[in-house]
Amino acid sequence: MSKMLDLFEQRKVLKSHIATLKKDIDRIDTELEEAYLTKAKDILATTGKDFGTVYIPEGNQEIKAVVTKKVEWDQGILMKALNEMSEEDAQHYAKMTLAVDERKYTMAPPHIRRVLEPARTTRIGSFSVDLKEE
Repeated sequence: MSKMLDLFEQRKVLKSHIATLKKDIDRIDTELEEAYLTKAKDILATTGKDFGTVYIPEGNQEIKAVVTKKVEWDQGILMKALNEMSEEDAQHYAKMTLAVDERKYTMAPPHIRRVLEPARTTRIGSFSVDLKEE
């Protein structure tokens, strides 16, 4: 029985180490984001983009920065917009969760996009940095 108690104790110690390491990783990720997110967004802006992958020179290395897009839809505004469309169009563009597939929104004709636009918000979905692999 003491062998099992030892395993539980080892697991407890390891979980504590993991929690500490996760905190350390979060702290490092926060510092990297503070160092590179603005630079990445500035580089993207020069190409007319808000999201994507860029490479930032850092000494004799390049930092790969990825800014992803996360789209959110205002449910009330979207419901109103979809109710103003034909049922067929509304069923084509919207999911039951009252979200519009981003690919369909991007490919939609201007009159559809104009109606949907007030319900759509974009923000950064995630950000990551790493050394560029050779």
